[in-house]
Amino acid sequence: MNLFCQNIIWSVFPIYLTFAGVKDLVKGTEAFPSSIFQKSATTMITELEKIEDFVKQFIRKTPDLFLIEVKSAPGNKITVLLDGDKGVTIENCTAVNKALYKFIEETGLFGDNNFALEVSSFGVDKPLKLFRQYNKNIGRKVEVILNEGTKIEGTLTDANEENITIEEKTGKGNKMTTKKTTILFNQIKHTTVLITF
Repeated sequence: MNLFCQNIIWSVFPIYLTFAGVKDLVKGTEAFPSSIFQKSATTMITELEKIEDFVKQFIRKTPDLFLIEVKSAPGNKITVLLDGDKGVTIENCTAVNKALYKFIEETGLFGDNNFALEVSSFGVDKPLKLFRQYNKNIGRKVEVILNEGTKIEGTLTDANEENITIEEKTGKGNKMTTKKTTILFNQIKHTTVLITF
């Protein structure tokens, strides 16, 4: 199968690296048979679990990296999201993509059906998902939305497996006040890192 590579983006936004079959993926054709929509949910879960296990084993040699999630979309489109304690590089994405592509092909994970594979860094604009992400972002400004809708904005100063601490500063000069708020994880709807320049 011929390969092509597209969508390499290097900035504060996600790094994308995609490999896919070059046939036109038109539903109902040989390249994109309608039968792929008839896969059971159990089969897809098993395939995703195999991909997840492979990625976790592969990145063990790079301890700074960790897997956020593996997602699937119709047409056997697989997206792998990575994050890292020191960030994620294009080289990291390339290495995982090539190894995973080879694994999928050699194991016949999707049979004779085409598939698309995208390995991407976790975007800084996306809500944090894992405790490890909170840990790596201590010292940065974040926006926390609580389950009831309240918004808290400030500096993430601490994080443990039960809660986080946000430091909010208001006023200027001698009138500046500092307030620390501890928030339990089960109170949080989502948290995003605020990009400051």
